[in-house]
Amino acid sequence: MGRPSEAEKSPSAVRTRRAIACLAAVAVFLLYAQAAAAERVTVSFDAEDVTWAYENRYITLSGAARLYSQVADDPSRFVRMQADLIEGDLASGRFELLGDVRIATAQGTLEGASAWYDSSTAQFALRRGGVMFPLTGEGEEQVCGYAYALDLASEGEIVYLTDAVFTTCNRADPHYALEVDRLYWDREAERVTVRGGALKLYGLRIPLVPKLTHELSAGEESGPDLLPIPGYTSRDGLRVGWSLLLSAPDAAERVRLGAQLRQRRGIGAFFSAETPWGADLTPRLYASLNEDTRTDADEVIAINRLPEIGIAGRWDFGGDRTLLADLSAGRYRQHDEETAPNVTEDRARLSLRLAGGTPGDLSPGSSWWWLDAAHSLYGDGGHYTTLGAAFGGATELAPWLAGSAELRHYLTDGASPFEWDDIDIETELRANSEFRMGPAWRVRLGGRYDLQHSDLRTWSAELRRVEHCLTWKAGYRNTSDLFTIGVEINGLLGNDEIPEGSCQEDGPPDYWAERGDDGGETPPTNDTAQPTDTASEATLIQ
Repeated sequence: MGRPSEAEKSPSAVRTRRAIACLAAVAVFLLYAQAAAAERVTVSFDAEDVTWAYENRYITLSGAARLYSQVADDPSRFVRMQADLIEGDLASGRFELLGDVRIATAQGTLEGASAWYDSSTAQFALRRGGVMFPLTGEGEEQVCGYAYALDLASEGEIVYLTDAVFTTCNRADPHYALEVDRLYWDREAERVTVRGGALKLYGLRIPLVPKLTHELSAGEESGPDLLPIPGYTSRDGLRVGWSLLLSAPDAAERVRLGAQLRQRRGIGAFFSAETPWGADLTPRLYASLNEDTRTDADEVIAINRLPEIGIAGRWDFGGDRTLLADLSAGRYRQHDEETAPNVTEDRARLSLRLAGGTPGDLSPGSSWWWLDAAHSLYGDGGHYTTLGAAFGGATELAPWLAGSAELRHYLTDGASPFEWDDIDIETELRANSEFRMGPAWRVRLGGRYDLQHSDLRTWSAELRRVEHCLTWKAGYRNTSDLFTIGVEINGLLGNDEIPEGSCQEDGPPDYWAERGDDGGETPPTNDTAQPTDTASEATLIQ
């Protein structure tokens, strides 16, 4: 088919050709999709110039070329693409996109230099691309992650990126980034796993362990900090801790290892493994050596779990009401403490908690409550029972001052041989406050007041400086005279400050363009980490 004449380029002619192209493309595609695909997928096109060939089987779209694909029975499953040039075969549903490629789905937005797309299965592969995806759920303040890769593709719900960069900073030259050989993004499990590479912080490159897993939806249990946070206590001297999630990116099981190195007390370590059992139950195995466990009065006790087995359950009843249950049994050793006797004993424990709201939610205007009960049986024939209740809330007292408070009360019966298992503060008030001194500086204060004995049992202070997507912090807690210093990624853990403009309406920044035509600084390449053979056949929508 030849180039259009000047008359054919008139606005009305262009609109007519666009309408004919869209209707014809949809009609032709539906014939093939209904015959070959289990799910019916509709596709529409738009472009300034549309060219047909070989009995309208092949189509070329140029100039603001757009392609839209949607599962007919589920409008939320869609793919919207645009590029400088789109060429496709309607019979097979295969399309090639070249120049300023942009792919938008309900899960995120991708950009790149070129891409392949199969409209009948919504499969794609992208070269020199970038992806923006939300890290928070519906109803939460939005935080987005950004990833850039030389090769980007997906298989099922897993998106694979090779020679990749990951950050939550919405800048082409981010304050920090994880440079990795391989990144896996499980959209359904909301889990990001990276292999190899290093952390680049303000231009300084710091090598990391070979594998790091972060679960986006798990709040403070999501995974390790990017860097071990050092600290100092009067009890330990200098210390540094680190933990790793070892689960495969597509596995439901969670396996975690952790270690803490202390100047005066050597190494402490733990191992935990858990796996879902049905929709509501999670069995687990936990073992530890020289583990630091806090008592309810925030004193630190060293214990060994030799090991502990357990099962946890969670049931939601609507209206923000949740029932939590936990059954555990094991052999425990409490040891090496000046204030607590050495004890080795068996224990079985059942605990139940009914909660309303989100305990510990510091969002202004939030409130919560909980009722719980626990019963422990010990190998020496003793028992210990506790009944507890609490109510708390958070508020913003002024634009520069926010705070939260929680009132707790316990009733107890029996006795526990373990110091860390005993309720020492039966009635207490927990309070926290944050003073905002301009856009960058924060001061956080916290304390626990024993109402029964009119005593301030513990308090803490922390100085924080916000740098867009990072917060630097230095803190002190009077328990064991604990000093800490470290850095947080804003918005990645539940209560961290959300960086302004975290999610951009127009998708990820043009990371590769900032580095020139040759890509400039690219992440280190691992020759053994190659794209899978099915990269060009990766499933985006099934």
